[in-house]
Amino acid sequence: MRRAGGPHLVTVPQTVSNTPVWDDGPWLGFPQLTDKVTADFCVVGLGGSGLRAASEAVRRGMSVVGLDAAQVASGASGRNGGFLLAGMAPFYHEARERYGPDRARSFYDETVVELGELYDEGARQTGSLRIGIDDGELIDIEAEFAALREDGHDVEWYEGPEGAGILIPVNGVCNPMHRVRDLACATADLGARLFENSPAVAIEPNRVKSHMGEVEAEHVLVAVDGGLETLLPSLASRVHTASLQMVATAPDPGLSLTRPVYTNYGYEYYQQLPDGSVALGGGRNLHPDLSWTTEPVIIPEIQGVLDELLDRIGVKAPVTNRWSGRASWTDDARPIMEELSPGVVVIGAYSGHGNVVGSIYARKAVEQMHSGRPIQGPL
Repeated sequence: MRRAGGPHLVTVPQTVSNTPVWDDGPWLGFPQLTDKVTADFCVVGLGGSGLRAASEAVRRGMSVVGLDAAQVASGASGRNGGFLLAGMAPFYHEARERYGPDRARSFYDETVVELGELYDEGARQTGSLRIGIDDGELIDIEAEFAALREDGHDVEWYEGPEGAGILIPVNGVCNPMHRVRDLACATADLGARLFENSPAVAIEPNRVKSHMGEVEAEHVLVAVDGGLETLLPSLASRVHTASLQMVATAPDPGLSLTRPVYTNYGYEYYQQLPDGSVALGGGRNLHPDLSWTTEPVIIPEIQGVLDELLDRIGVKAPVTNRWSGRASWTDDARPIMEELSPGVVVIGAYSGHGNVVGSIYARKAVEQMHSGRPIQGPL
């Protein structure tokens, strides 16, 4: 929803750091790959799904090497809104229509189990709100509410200061950068060898080459979300990357948002952090021509939309952070999980829901690769 008077364009200083609010200190990190190493299992991409795959492979008795083109959590996994949501990218009633009621119900249950794992690792179960921006969206939310109730999932109708909609108690929030970096440290402690600033320049059966090193491995898993079609051009017709814009503010003592909120069909989302600051994102639906890009750049036109949204929900505190992240989509909202060539599997394109769905796909990919079963995604 836009205000009268036309779009607001933010003037972004050239000195703006494009640093997410989640990044609150230096990261000691991991070394660069500068030699030839061997392992049973090689993971390309050290975000949430790649690290979940690495830890799962170690637990199954495999030796593991992981590579990242930049730093751990420098991509989508450390620059998102920090929402932890049950289900998949389509709202639940839509998922039942797309994938069938049994498959939608089963996968939703899997995400609830995965959420429990994330809460055990330190994420916060707060519940989340989906709020209707207008009467049309409220009708859609009522359909989702009915479908969730019909299949026995925990959901409540909600009316409060944020508006009207549904409360899903099982959902939660996290600091996504902390979550992924903690997972990286735990995975390294299990024995995985992790390397940063080591982009994969060639991915072949049993081999991944970087600029200064090489990994030989029986199994290779590419676990990348944003920019996946750049790394693997063969997927370019099916995978499309968007630049997701976010802002954060200083603490606002006059605001009290006890649960994360997503509204406008998921195109607007925000949460108040424990210190009282607000992290807010969205707006790409209003500028799709600018949003569909593999470049993780700040987009002033969308940043202006976010400033208007801050004002609309009553935030008075000044903006302290502006940043962007990349995530990728498929046309049918089914994540990618397939074998590219013998021994080389790819997962990704979670359509904005990688925090939970990515972990499930990672576990399933490792299980199937280790057992020799045919690679097949749950959706």
